[in-house]
Parts: sequence; C-alpha cells; structure tokens
Amino acid sequence: MAEYGAFIRDREQLTQQIAKEQDPERRQALEIRKHIEANDYMAITSRRIASQSEVITGKRDSEEAVRFRERAAEYEGRSKELRQDFRDLAARRAEQMSNEPSHRSDAKRTADAEPARPERYDAKQADPDLGKGEISDAKAERIAKIREQGRAIANAAEARRSNPGQDRGGRSR
Repeated sequence: MAEYGAFIRDREQLTQQIAKEQDPERRQALEIRKHIEANDYMAITSRRIASQSEVITGKRDSEEAVRFRERAAEYEGRSKELRQDFRDLAARRAEQMSNEPSHRSDAKRTADAEPARPERYDAKQADPDLGKGEISDAKAERIAKIREQGRAIANAAEARRSNPGQDRGGRSR
C-alpha cells in the first residue's frame, strides 16, 4: 500500500506541475511522462498479480496469470511507444532551441522535464532492465524492490510445487 501511496503522490505532483506549465510543448512532455510512469506502474502491478496467481493456484499457466502477463506486455509496449514520442518531442524542441539562441533557458527547462535517468544505482547492476527507461533513482529503487518481491514469490511457488504435501494443510493437489 505504501508503494501505491507513493505512486499517487507522484501523480498528483505531476498533475499540479502540468496545470502550472504555460509552454504547450513542455506541458505535452510532462503529460507524456505521466503516461509513461502510469504504464510502467501498471506493467509492474500486472506482473505481480500474475506471480501471485501462480503461487495461489500452483500453476504457471493459470488463466489469470496468463491474462495479467498479456496485460503487462501491452503496458510495456505502450510505454515503449510513449518513450519514443518523448524522445521525438525533446529532439524537436532541441532543434527549435538551436535555431533560436535567445531561448537558452527554455532548452534547460526541456531537459528538466525529461524523466531522470539513473546514473549509478546498485540495483541497476543486479538487474540490467532497470536502466532501459527514463526513471529516477527513487523509482529505480522501488522497481528493484518490487522485482525482488516477485522473485521471492516465484521461488515460493517453485518450492510449493516441489513439495506438494507441505504447506497445504497436509492436502495433496
């Protein structure tokens, strides 16, 4: 629940930042960023639900697990498309700024709108997928923690599969 609360707080702050922004292109960049973060969060959540379904049902290919893995893939695909849109918008802004030298401060503001990329983070070394998106160190840390929880759930599911008579009140499958 703390993770969800942090996500909601981040979304509210970003919504306020979007509402205050006067520059339409910068506002668009912030809105794209908001959608990227939402899709990333939903992909992580969908993968977590799929893992939990595996543990509960004892089947890797349960109907719910398959459905949520497919949803996660859809969210990840949409997030990838939005990241490309974000890069295209940033490139277009940078080109405009290079043509208009009087707006140097706007170029800096565009760079500030881009989601921070983690430069150094220990979890990134343990999980190379973390560096693929434009995310902050705090989000990279939360994602690493979520993935670690997912691995723990998967390990528990595997342990239950290998010892069917245990952890089920003595009942077998």
